Amino acid sequence: MQFKIRFLLFSLMFFFFTNCKKDEPQYHLSLSMNIENSGIINGGGTYSAGDKINLTAVPNSNFSFSNWTEGDVVVSTNANFTYTVPSRDVTLTANFLKHS
Repeated sequence: MQFKIRFLLFSLMFFFFTNCKKDEPQYHLSLSMNIENSGIINGGGTYSAGDKINLTAVPNSNFSFSNWTEGDVVVSTNANFTYTVPSRDVTLTANFLKHS
């Protein structure tokens, strides 16, 4: 009987410690565009550091895609690219050009 109790306690402790993960910090990836209604952007959300996120920017008519920036720094010149989330909140801007 004592063996069964020890075995049960050991099993419960093993299960608890192997299935409990520490909460990973989550970071916000916010997306914006330089000209309102110039296109459609996708990929923003809440992620863990190191997550690889597919970002897409599709220009509306009379617009073309220029680049993605973080502040004044160009992150990519591709409308669709994979972004690796850093260990901080980030806002990326999809920059579009208007055509006459």
